[in-house]
Amino acid sequence: MGRTGVGSRDLVLGTVCLTMAGALVWMSRDLKAIPGQHYGADTLPNVIAALSAAVGLWMVVSGLRGGADASPGDDELAAMQAEAATLRDPHWARKPASWARLAAAVMLVLAYMALSVPFGFLPAALVTLLGMLLLMGVRPFTALLIAVPAIVATRYAFGDLLLVPLPRTPFLGGW
Repeated sequence: MGRTGVGSRDLVLGTVCLTMAGALVWMSRDLKAIPGQHYGADTLPNVIAALSAAVGLWMVVSGLRGGADASPGDDELAAMQAEAATLRDPHWARKPASWARLAAAVMLVLAYMALSVPFGFLPAALVTLLGMLLLMGVRPFTALLIAVPAIVATRYAFGDLLLVPLPRTPFLGGW
């Protein structure tokens, strides 16, 4: 299996990323500053646009070079495609375990909604994110290593930087 089309695919996807970045910047240009802050409502869209532009530029450069540096080898690509084929199951809806995982995910979201007010964002988000990661098959210790920094970073970004009021955790000093 050759690498034909990989460079052109990177070129096209990179161009799409660059176009989306430009559209984000254009659409967020009229968003007003938030009173009392040094940044406005355009901050997050512009950060996303910058990241999208960086990825798009990297993909365009990779595509122009033929995609050789960014593409997996033939054997690695074949292994990735074989693994992806095993993950696609057209009969997933007939399996009770699939429906049980879906119900568990919905229950975790409902649990977050119920737990966030009395216990605060941090514990409710930890339970929800840990549960979702475990549903996806992540090992418990790895899930904990992912969930704790993710919820702390989310709490800091939304609660402190963007000043979005999140439910306070009473037993962690209101954080």
